[in-house]
Amino acid sequence: MAYRPGYVRSQIAEASYRVFAPSEVTRAEPPFFTSPRGSGRYTTRVDLAMDTHTQGGTIRWTIGQDQLPAIDPSETLGSTYTEPITLGKGNWFIRAITIKDGLFPSEIAQINVNVVDPLGTTAPPTVRPAGGVFHNDVEVQLVSAVTFVDNQGQTVVDSSGLQLQYTLDGSDPDINPSYNPLANRRYLRPFTLRRSATLRALAYRTFFPISEITEVTFDLVCATPTIAPGAGRYYDAVQVNLTSITENATIRYTLDGSEPTETSTRYDGPFSLTESATVRARAYKNGYTFSDIATANLLVTPSAPPVITRQPTHVEAVIGSTALLTVQAAGTPAPTYQWFFAETPIDGATDDTLRIANVTDARAGSYRVSLTNPAGAVTSQPITLAVVPEPVAPAITQDLPDTLVVKAQDPTLFGITATGTPTPTYRWYRNDQLLPSQTGATISYARADLPHAGTYMVVARNSAGADSSRVMQLVIRLATNVSAVGDDEVPTTFELGQNYPNPFNPRTTIPFAVPEPSHVRLTLYDLAGRQLAVLLDRHFAPGRYTATFDGSRLASGLYFYRLETRDWAEVKKLMLVK
Repeated sequence: MAYRPGYVRSQIAEASYRVFAPSEVTRAEPPFFTSPRGSGRYTTRVDLAMDTHTQGGTIRWTIGQDQLPAIDPSETLGSTYTEPITLGKGNWFIRAITIKDGLFPSEIAQINVNVVDPLGTTAPPTVRPAGGVFHNDVEVQLVSAVTFVDNQGQTVVDSSGLQLQYTLDGSDPDINPSYNPLANRRYLRPFTLRRSATLRALAYRTFFPISEITEVTFDLVCATPTIAPGAGRYYDAVQVNLTSITENATIRYTLDGSEPTETSTRYDGPFSLTESATVRARAYKNGYTFSDIATANLLVTPSAPPVITRQPTHVEAVIGSTALLTVQAAGTPAPTYQWFFAETPIDGATDDTLRIANVTDARAGSYRVSLTNPAGAVTSQPITLAVVPEPVAPAITQDLPDTLVVKAQDPTLFGITATGTPTPTYRWYRNDQLLPSQTGATISYARADLPHAGTYMVVARNSAGADSSRVMQLVIRLATNVSAVGDDEVPTTFELGQNYPNPFNPRTTIPFAVPEPSHVRLTLYDLAGRQLAVLLDRHFAPGRYTATFDGSRLASGLYFYRLETRDWAEVKKLMLVK
């Protein structure tokens, strides 16, 4: 048998040797029977085989039925054995000797083979458990039975009187217990396997046939060790435990990622790691195959106490809504969280964000959060959750006028009045462009001027909705210098002349004529058609006039001027180039 620690022992190899000193041998060795190996009853045809230890010897044999042979074999009597002798039904007696020139004939060997009709059948043994891979010693049980028909014609299954023979080295079992006694064993009771084995078993009973051989393999393999805790990140230090469900197994391990062997460090109890390591472990036990390797990468890093990087802030929430309170923090390992309400811990509030659903007045108050890890703890500043009534969409109750005309350089205030819960916010637009600095319900200009002229509108908005004002035209009334043109001839029609110079910078003169006493209005528009200014708005007597317009507070571009009376109007273009 071959053996190495940590490996399953080999099967047993067996050989018999008989060594004779030729000068001392005077008689041939008697024959021996190889199949069957001894006298007995058989229920099938038997092929009787013989052999002898006398090298070069010849076997002579005689046979008798139901009695001993009439004659004994000798050098001249009986048959020469050359091949197995087939024995059918009957009670046979066979005697045999070995003869060889120069030696006395051997002593007579005899066997009685009784071949009878079987009374029934013999089931191959059932092995329990039915083989496989096991991580601990196995208790093995063998069972079998014979089946026959009794005198009443009933089928009977009976296990009494059975004899079971088995081997554990893969060799064939035999009904003759003296054959291969080191391997061939008689089953008497359940037995325990403590090493891997190939079990082969047969069953027999007098007047019944020998069963077929049952073969089952038991592989006893050490269970792969468990490394606890498993792979992961740990802080400052970690205690490592190695276990295997294989009883009394020896665990060997390494910490550098190399393969453990039977000479590696033996595990004798928990050990501590203060640095990162790749733990690899394998289990060994005599008679067992060693286990697979267990591997775990354990990363050990220094810890750091928690630090709040962003404090939670005060929150206003509407009744029935969801409020979110959030903190941001750093720490190694990542901290755990506990939120408090009025200095009382909140059950289950252990995340960086506290989510309060269906807010009620009872949830209004002071909150804080505590952060903890193995290196320390820190608490946030207290914050307040304010609970406000259910939101109501904004509604403008006092709107902007369609047009607002103000005198240049006069203080100007205009706006809206709106309701809503929570209080609305406001976004003002002039000429469809957002005015980011205007966030109130009104706009105030200390001195209104041409750059302020244009269309205005405002949107009031809160969480429940929005409302938009009407569009208002803000017009600047300029103090325009008007001169009468000295001409005695009275015009016969209303006229609007082309300004001059044109293009201009920054002043230009606009001529016009009035044929009869009339109320005259001269206005200025931008290229989009929005009214910017009123240059003239008064009564004129018949005559010719000029109006001087100063565009120094306007941007370069194309503009329109319009002269109108009750029944007449005309429009012309002017170009300001700076």
